[in-house]
Amino acid sequence: MKHADYVVCEFDQCVCPWNRKFRFKSSTPYPPVKHSNNQQKVTTMEPVARTTVPTVSGGYITKITKDAREDEMDDNLQQVHMHLGALKNMAVDMGTTLDRQNVKIEEITDQAEDKIERLKIGNKRLNKIENNA
Repeated sequence: MKHADYVVCEFDQCVCPWNRKFRFKSSTPYPPVKHSNNQQKVTTMEPVARTTVPTVSGGYITKITKDAREDEMDDNLQQVHMHLGALKNMAVDMGTTLDRQNVKIEEITDQAEDKIERLKIGNKRLNKIENNA
């Protein structure tokens, strides 16, 4: 974009040397991201302590006959609990990643809008020069 602005200014001086040099006014290469006031950050999750050891040490079912089948069912339920906890942690990580990527997409969109405005200004200047020449 800087090079295109430079070329347009040089072309403007060649065709119309009495015109002063016009530069696109931008203090930074990319303008700061504009956040609207109606977008408030809502806490959707709290920090989670990650453990691989199940927090419940048995007792998922009440043992009536106290045989091996009930022990096996309890062990299976403990493993299910552990895997569900791991899935929950993965989902939380995915949500955090998506939030970060959404912020980046918003920044890129704002930068693209700035570039479109600069292109419109450059096109207007070139059309004006073409009509005057």
